Amino acid sequence: MAGPRPPNAEEIAWMLEHADDNRGPSFIACATIAAVIGTLCVALRLWSRHIQHGRMYLMASDWFAVAAWVSLMGYAVCGCLATRYGLGRHVIFITDHRLFSIMDLLFRFFYVPVVTFLKLSILCLYRNIFGTTRWFRCLIWVAAALAAELAIQSTFTIFLECIPLAHLWNPTLPARCINTSIVGSVAYAQNIITDVIILSMPIPLIRGLQISKQKKWGLIFAFTIGTSTCVVCLVQIKYFSGSSAIIVDGSWDRMYPNYLSTIECMTGFIATSVVVYGPLYRRLFQRPTTPSQGPLLED
Repeated sequence: MAGPRPPNAEEIAWMLEHADDNRGPSFIACATIAAVIGTLCVALRLWSRHIQHGRMYLMASDWFAVAAWVSLMGYAVCGCLATRYGLGRHVIFITDHRLFSIMDLLFRFFYVPVVTFLKLSILCLYRNIFGTTRWFRCLIWVAAALAAELAIQSTFTIFLECIPLAHLWNPTLPARCINTSIVGSVAYAQNIITDVIILSMPIPLIRGLQISKQKKWGLIFAFTIGTSTCVVCLVQIKYFSGSSAIIVDGSWDRMYPNYLSTIECMTGFIATSVVVYGPLYRRLFQRPTTPSQGPLLED
């Protein structure tokens, strides 16, 4: 199957007419905002843990959040570096095809552990909060397996997009490449299914908690704030299903999915961190409570 091909004369002429087109700066801004918000979310999470335990005590969900943050930094750095070699501009203006392709591969690779670690983080949180329910523990393992399978599948897809991989920066080499439109649509559909399962899992248990209706709705909102990631994935599916299987101007055409992936990572950090801010919230905005009142949400 054909992969990326060089643009023809008509396409080159059009690109030359639009030589000033550059989505690189806007992506750098988007990635920087996501990195700052992700860092803030993790920092507030660690602060809340310190308040809760009186010392820096990290649980499994926190370690996964930190791992996701490290991956986010790699994602942002590689994406921003790729703009140096032409990411966000038309393909004929790529200054170094080999370095551009390597940075683009790493950029897409780091996205996978970001979303995977965030999913595992919230699943560990579920395990600590609702782990006494047997069917729920089984569902957690199913969701974790789905997330891990999607991560492995996506990683193989990235590094086996074309065989040999050098075809990505030298389209004249004969190669066998996958249909990125179909593979991308399937991956994002799987991502949506996994997100829906994870985000809706605790709702039946929350409804059964013996707490006020106001607190129930607050918890439901905290757990379902991540539904925005599903909307992002739906838009990405629409892009991949409507794009050509043969990529000609990938450094320009793929920028909208890059924006959306970055937004997905950012909202993921918010969704997985806000639920552990109870001790921090009480420290900053509420009067001290007695032990009998209990926290809004502790794990």
